[in-house]
Amino acid sequence: MKAEKKRQDIIDAGMKLFRKNGFEEVSVDDICDSLDISKPTMYKYVPKKEMILAYYYKQQSVDSLPSTYELLNQNKPAAALHNLFNRLHETIYTMGPELFAAYRAYALTDHNYLASYSRPQVEVLERILEELEAQDFITARAAPHKLAVMLMDLNEGLSISWASRKGDFDLGKTFQYYTRIMLGVKKGPDKDVEFEIGQDNPIGP
Repeated sequence: MKAEKKRQDIIDAGMKLFRKNGFEEVSVDDICDSLDISKPTMYKYVPKKEMILAYYYKQQSVDSLPSTYELLNQNKPAAALHNLFNRLHETIYTMGPELFAAYRAYALTDHNYLASYSRPQVEVLERILEELEAQDFITARAAPHKLAVMLMDLNEGLSISWASRKGDFDLGKTFQYYTRIMLGVKKGPDKDVEFEIGQDNPIGP
């Protein structure tokens, strides 16, 4: 518990400084000074500055899973799908284009991290897609695992594009637009929640 608290203190301090001054402008020394700790102490819990962003993003992603599973267990798969990705998009908006771009640049170099981050999302997405198909709400008939991976790839691609374009389009609505096409969502409201088509001419990558 003590180690987890120390790591969390470093993540919180780092994110606060990143938001205030920008990722590139904050040094490891700045983070250590704000906590009155040494570099070796920081590196013991967070091996590099970029991992503060990775830990933060993964935490927020994991935090969305209980509420997503709760909606799924209530037989509300569309609401569960919305909840999962809305929470991810909220995290991205909170980070902003610069911090999310720095996070993705690091994540692409660490394949083990990417696999550990995406696996829980893919697993719950598989269950969601199975239920959407069973309720005859989508026309896509590809294997749920394949569709789940495609949705995660779509989200990552649009998120990277959003960051590179300094957040100049609505990430959530654009994701919903392409999700509707990819899954073949039938017209009309779902039992749980209505899918929004988004912009008439959504801005893509």
